[in-house]
Amino acid sequence: MTLRDSPARLTVKRFLMLSVFVPSFLALQIVHKIAFAIDDIFFSGYRDIEVTKPLFMTGVPRSGTTLLHRLLALDTKRTTTHKLWELVLAPSITERCVVHMIGRIDNLIGGPIQFCIHKIEAATLKDLEDVHPTSLESPE
Repeated sequence: MTLRDSPARLTVKRFLMLSVFVPSFLALQIVHKIAFAIDDIFFSGYRDIEVTKPLFMTGVPRSGTTLLHRLLALDTKRTTTHKLWELVLAPSITERCVVHMIGRIDNLIGGPIQFCIHKIEAATLKDLEDVHPTSLESPE
């Protein structure tokens, strides 16, 4: 197989996507690092939390691990998990506080940010529905 036949060849479209994605991804990682540093200053108590009886789920794709995970996530008294938006956009306590504050302000003005997010989510994640239903609000 030659590079021209490769599905990973560098086309104009791929170059444009990478030139947007890579700097955005790096900028987001820098924001996360700064937020984690702020967490250590203002929310240092998180380090004292003892996790008892952690449960780790692993499995091959399409084996039911996501279904099991989502069923366990319904029991909020005994289990905890992260939603996709928390993992991708706000892994730190500081970032979650900021996102929640923006959400409250958005609700006060009628929810235009939430509306836009739902439209973008519907457009970008619709192709995954048959394989793995995904939402920013779903446990991952």
